[in-house]
Amino acid sequence: MTYKYSSQTYNKEHMAKGIGVDLAISTKSSIEICNRLRKKSVARAKVILQDAMDKKVPIEFTRFTNGAGHKRGIGAGRFPVNAAREILALLKNVEANAQFKGLNTSNLIIEHISAQNAGNQWRYGRHRRRKMKKTHIEVVVKEGKKEEKKTAAKPATEKKGEGKKVETKKPEVKSASPKAVEKKAEPVKAAPKAEEKKAAEKPKEDKPKPEVKKEAPAKKPVEEKPAAPSTEKKEAAPKKETPAPKQTKEESTKND
Repeated sequence: MTYKYSSQTYNKEHMAKGIGVDLAISTKSSIEICNRLRKKSVARAKVILQDAMDKKVPIEFTRFTNGAGHKRGIGAGRFPVNAAREILALLKNVEANAQFKGLNTSNLIIEHISAQNAGNQWRYGRHRRRKMKKTHIEVVVKEGKKEEKKTAAKPATEKKGEGKKVETKKPEVKSASPKAVEKKAEPVKAAPKAEEKKAAEKPKEDKPKPEVKKEAPAKKPVEEKPAAPSTEKKEAAPKKETPAPKQTKEESTKND
């Protein structure tokens, strides 16, 4: 019975595929690993799986987190060693299929990867009443387009450079008459240099400023208050005695 892939976009010319049937690994762990590897390069996927096998970098668990411990910088995560070993071997098988078809294996990208639950058989012996873990894993890879992107990016950069040159040439085109250009150029004055400004400012600072003498405010005339009349009586000045006129002899005889 042939296996039917769930991917419906398979191109025989540019893609290669591989499948692992009834692998003795956990289906839940396989689903989480497939979610981490989808749309990544095969080289990067190998590094992720090898780190998980060496217990260096855990696989992040986002769906089946029951019982998953917290890992630093990731959150819920585990080291599914058995599932990583089987998926790594399957990726190497698919890479060999791509090389056999003539594809470039240096830039292969995982276009499709999924895990399906297989038939769970009963164990026997000491592990009776327990079912086996079986998983189908399918992988589809395709050639990357890194070289095409680089070649397509080169003309884009050239166009950008050409556009810049055209922009610089635009102001050189003279569309107006020379008279109009002269009139417009007249009011435009070149900005003075910083040194000229300093030289113009220095003599202004050296000139001594005229001293402004502040006039003292005029004093108001002091009004002389009339002296209060003194209560003490002034002593009367002594009168001078006028000497009596001398009498002559004739007058004296008459009086007698």
